[in-house]
Amino acid sequence: MLSDIKVIEFQLDNAKSYSDIFGNSTQSFEIKSYFIKLANLVHPDHVDENDKEYANVVFAKLLTLRERAKEAIRNGTYRVPISKTFNLNSSEGEYVLFETPLATGNHSKIYKGTINKTPILAKVSKFPKDNVFLEFEADILKQEIKYTPKVIDSFYLNQSVKRYRVNIMPYDKEFYSLREIKNAYTKGLDPKDSSWIFRRILGCILTADLMGVGHGAITFEHILVHPISHDPLYLGWGDTKTINKYRTEKSDVMDAALLFSSISDELPKEIKKFTQTCIADDESKRPYAYEALEEFTKIIRSLWGSEYRPLTMPTR
Repeated sequence: MLSDIKVIEFQLDNAKSYSDIFGNSTQSFEIKSYFIKLANLVHPDHVDENDKEYANVVFAKLLTLRERAKEAIRNGTYRVPISKTFNLNSSEGEYVLFETPLATGNHSKIYKGTINKTPILAKVSKFPKDNVFLEFEADILKQEIKYTPKVIDSFYLNQSVKRYRVNIMPYDKEFYSLREIKNAYTKGLDPKDSSWIFRRILGCILTADLMGVGHGAITFEHILVHPISHDPLYLGWGDTKTINKYRTEKSDVMDAALLFSSISDELPKEIKKFTQTCIADDESKRPYAYEALEEFTKIIRSLWGSEYRPLTMPTR
């Protein structure tokens, strides 16, 4: 009997899709039939006393996979490769995270996941020495400034003698990072679209100013926008700086202009002239964020008016 349990556990752990476990049909009675056959072999009530503890573990895996298979049927992903997951626990409950990181930053890996079926993002420090950056991020985001994510949980993950900081934030699939936008528009965005995005990037720098810091990490991954409402969401607060804040702000303006130019198709000459000011070698000639936003707003309104149009993005 023990050999049967081991074989079934191997099948569960190595299944490429739910159909490998519960058959090709997506009919609930078919899945139930496969489940019953497997359960009869691994249920703790059906095995020898010495095997009950091991059977308990395997049966729990089977139950979890059955529930995920049902959800995959609803989502239309029953036959696609299974995304492997792992669990993290805190006082708030159990977080189920996908093994493959959504993104990797300087100090953390970012994972998609859920808690009680609610989507979340988990930032986990890459190394214990990076904990300080995630601690600072959690502290600064307690201010709950508009367009910044809310930290809904922050805790330490203990692995052997090492401790890793974890910050949990809500996840909204309607937002797209500049990296996704750049990848979707390989030939560059129409300046009418990229211009409102640039205003959102400048808004991130102004938001940092409201929080009393310089952002210090204006990147493709840290600026998210909603393609319809045009609302922004600003990430990456672990690198913010309180020392030399205004110098950091001018560097941020330069980085913002470089991002803007890299996602845009051919820009009008008025905008090109403006961006050259933002990336001037002489830092003293670069505008502060509020100056840049004010001047840039005047330029684009003189060119196209004040209306933005929705940005079309491919379905994820």
